[in-house]
Amino acid sequence: MFRPGLSQLRGRETNGVVAGFSNPDYRETFGSLDLELRFAVETSDSLLRRSSTEAVNAALEALRMTNSKARR
Repeated sequence: MFRPGLSQLRGRETNGVVAGFSNPDYRETFGSLDLELRFAVETSDSLLRRSSTEAVNAALEALRMTNSKARR
């Protein structure tokens, strides 16, 4: 997770690129919270990748509600 207003992402960095963020499995922006979440599963197992992505999507419902309330 990172705040778009911050210049540096946290994570493993190689040659100026944060690992896993160039092509995330899941990405969602919460504009009212100034927050972006990028999630990557480092596995060759497509079922595990899909299941993990679905679980993250479901787990973010509270953030979506908070983001929605902040817009009002």
